[in-house]
Amino acid sequence: MPLVRGRSVPEILLNRVAATPDKTALMRKRDGLWRHVSFRDYETQVHAIARALSAAGCAAGDRVAILAQTRPEWAFIDVAAMSLGAVTVPLYPTLTADDVHAILENAGASFVFAENRAQAEKVLAARAEGKGPRLVTLEPSGIDDVPSLEDFVARARDSAPALEVWREGVRRLEPASLASIVYTSGTSGRPKGAELTHANFLAVMTDTAEWMGVNEDDVTLIFLPVAHVVGRIEQLITLSAGWVNAYAESLNALLDNLEEVRPTILMSVPRIYEKIFASFRKKAVSGKAVERAALREAFDVAPRWVAALESGRPPGVVLRGRHAIIDRLVFSELRKRLGGRLRFAISGGAPLPREIAELFFAAGVPLLEGYGLTETTGPIFVNTLRAWRLGTVGQAAPGTRVKMAEDGEILLAGPAVFRGYHRDPEATREALVEGYFATGDVGRMDGDAFLKITDRKKDILVTAGGKNVAPQKLENLLRADGLFSHALVVGDGRPYIGALLTLQADEARRVATRLGIPFAGLEALVGSAPFEREARRRIAAINAKLAPFESIKRFRLLSRDFSVEGGELTPSLKVRRKHCVQKYGSLIDDMYGAEGVTAAL
Repeated sequence: MPLVRGRSVPEILLNRVAATPDKTALMRKRDGLWRHVSFRDYETQVHAIARALSAAGCAAGDRVAILAQTRPEWAFIDVAAMSLGAVTVPLYPTLTADDVHAILENAGASFVFAENRAQAEKVLAARAEGKGPRLVTLEPSGIDDVPSLEDFVARARDSAPALEVWREGVRRLEPASLASIVYTSGTSGRPKGAELTHANFLAVMTDTAEWMGVNEDDVTLIFLPVAHVVGRIEQLITLSAGWVNAYAESLNALLDNLEEVRPTILMSVPRIYEKIFASFRKKAVSGKAVERAALREAFDVAPRWVAALESGRPPGVVLRGRHAIIDRLVFSELRKRLGGRLRFAISGGAPLPREIAELFFAAGVPLLEGYGLTETTGPIFVNTLRAWRLGTVGQAAPGTRVKMAEDGEILLAGPAVFRGYHRDPEATREALVEGYFATGDVGRMDGDAFLKITDRKKDILVTAGGKNVAPQKLENLLRADGLFSHALVVGDGRPYIGALLTLQADEARRVATRLGIPFAGLEALVGSAPFEREARRRIAAINAKLAPFESIKRFRLLSRDFSVEGGELTPSLKVRRKHCVQKYGSLIDDMYGAEGVTAAL
């Protein structure tokens, strides 16, 4: 069946219900059993929340924030708010109270749906003299005057709009209307809200989804944060494609849920695939003798098999024989671990090591890289089953126009590209130049229009878990401590954030005296266990001000300060990030140790 279309996100829901009312839309696990929710029931939930919002005074243009983990209620609230012409504002549950306050203030939020008491308290902490957005919790919180979602909906059960009146209102929504403000960190750490319209979402939910080859027979296991635009798109595509979104219980239960749900499509950041790959590589070293031999053969066969696929020529007889044996011994186990019926898997948010893609491809599970940003409403380049090339992020989505600037920066225009940053005309002017969005990423296109990302102009770090981290924010906090003269925050493509730190000599001497350490130069202090503990204590205090994903997990102290002469600083005394990463590459690798990018989640 062709994908369902419409003029707005909520209208696609109405059209989907008309097409397949009793088909399963989503699954969630309750009391040990997977419960199914049909599209008809999906609409019922959305209408009930929309009715409650309307009764509480929510109207077109109002901002409705959601501060919760990935769960079905997130989807219901999202579509319900948009159905009234309101604007959804996603918030990561890992944000600090200060971050939450900054975003709610910038967005002008009128309503906040927080998951539980802990999340609600972040919102309450931002209130001044009791003023602030209307607060509802998805779970009972025990906070006075803060209703649970169930109570919020129950109080408006007999309120307008009735179902048919509500549907008529949905039909009047315009594609160009603002649907969501999605915040992304700038290089200074100041949140910027990308304004995404219904038309932006529709382009990805319909044209891009159809181009990727998804359909209503597909099942996904959704676990990515839906505050992130990719997780949000995965959650919304069920309305257009009719696929089933099965909500994972947690990351810890992910492998079990994969075998229970048996998805046909998996969307993830590289970390999940890296974790699976690492478990196979570990067995290749420490498993039983037969197991070690089979896995070594698998790692040898995989790149040869993929090279044959890429060449367009069938593998030779010998390679086919080797592959058949290893398929039974190794690759079948990988497929089983992923549920046993994956048609393909998608990786985005950070670079994917080629050896991981090769293993999955050789196992009969095409692992396809894609590329996108918040400002492009998620995936705008994707490898597909029809056209793929390892080492690239694929070809541009339908309707996308691509230009390469003189310095190689990727410039994009098209139906999925955002309309600007909320209340930030200066940032909008810098980002949108002559109708094209300047991505800040550098790349090159091959003769078949496959894009390879080669560099990043902007300094945002993207961890292996797909989290965006602004290094300047952390570096400023570290320098403000007084002990550290310069800081280089790293973590691009890594499992967590680390830092290289130089020392302020006078403060270091004072600390050494207080700790009873004879001062014999910075070199001696760097190797002193008491001094390292003091540095760790100070970093812990800084981490307390940060969200978990941006906190500094490892660090190394340097005995020599950064300088212009040493090449670490520009003449204006700014850190030359790329040069420092290259110069101290071995030290950075040592800081991450054997965990590398395959560290446990």
